[in-house]
Order: sequence, then structure tokens, then C-alpha cells
Amino acid sequence: VSLKLEKQQVAALADYLDRVLAELPEAPIDPDDGDLGLREPVVAAWTVGSLAIAYAEDLDRLIVVAEELVDPGDSSEPAVDLLDVEEPEPAEARFSLRRDQVAALIIRARDVVAAGRPPCRFCGRPLESRTGDWCACRN
Repeated sequence: VSLKLEKQQVAALADYLDRVLAELPEAPIDPDDGDLGLREPVVAAWTVGSLAIAYAEDLDRLIVVAEELVDPGDSSEPAVDLLDVEEPEPAEARFSLRRDQVAALIIRARDVVAAGRPPCRFCGRPLESRTGDWCACRN
């Protein structure tokens, strides 16, 4: 499955997972050498709004839960009464990961974030190389 995340979400996830691994009881970890590249066609099923992490001690697995970003105003039917409008139910994906898979995910996530466009030092938005890394906020 492909899910869409913002670069900041990916960076925060990698940092948090790194801290969680460091706090777990000692165990040998060799990052999984598996292929973490995207597979074609890369079409995101949905955009991730929130991430949660849990640890299943009995299985020694980290559980990553991604929840869909749902726009409550994104309804195809006009609302008659705002109090009677049901909120759309967000999709959810759960991933059960071994420590070696988490270690590999951290490495891959940091590589992907580092390969992205650098942020503007004033506003934090990605700089456009086609404009010579100039940002409108510097005007």
C-alpha cells in the first residue's frame, strides 16, 4: 500500500522510532536489507493525517498506525443541518514491524527526507531550485 505523508511527518516518525528503539530492552538489531523503494504504480490510497506508535512486548514488535486525513467539509452532498452531519470515518492502516525493519525504515526515511528540497530558513517551506532557491517570504 502507498500512503501520502508530508516530509515533516516522515522526519518526525524516524526520530521518534529511533528514540523508541533506544528505550527498548537490549536486543541485537541488524537493519533489514530488504528493498524499501517504491513500487510502480505509486498511487497513494489516502493522505495520512496522524500517526501512532505502540509496542507489543509479547511479540517484540513496534506497531505503526496511520490514520487518514479527513476533511469534514469535503462532502459531495450538501448539508441540511450541520448538527445532523455524520463525520466521514477515516481509513486506518496498521503495520507490525520487527526491530530490524524499524531500523531499516529509519535509515530509509532519513535518506528520503535528506534528498528532498531544502527548507527556507525563514518560513520552512521547500525552496524551488528553478527560482534559485529564492523564497517570497524574503521579499
